Amino acid sequence: MKLVISILVNAAAGNFLCEAEKLSAKGLQTVLDIDVVGTFNVTKAVFTKCFKERKAGVVINISANNTSKGQPLQVHACAAKSAIESLTRSLSVEWLPYNIRLNCIAPGMVIQKV
Repeated sequence: MKLVISILVNAAAGNFLCEAEKLSAKGLQTVLDIDVVGTFNVTKAVFTKCFKERKAGVVINISANNTSKGQPLQVHACAAKSAIESLTRSLSVEWLPYNIRLNCIAPGMVIQKV
């Protein structure tokens, strides 16, 4: 049986609050591995196994709304989500001949009165 995936949504997120001066290289690398490397690996696998041959597919990557302005205690998360935005732009150009549509959305906080 052939695997058929039409839409991929990447929502990987490793996050914790930490001052930049106290952030270890291991902590930074862990977030980058979860967010960026995880997103890339899954996207590449789905492209190779499902989208490329059919010349059709949609990828939606989830970012965060704090990447353009920055946010204290979130240097690791902001760096990772910025990388996902760049990954999305680059793959959208590279995979254009395969009719693969990639988008990145950055939902923000929703305040709701209960």
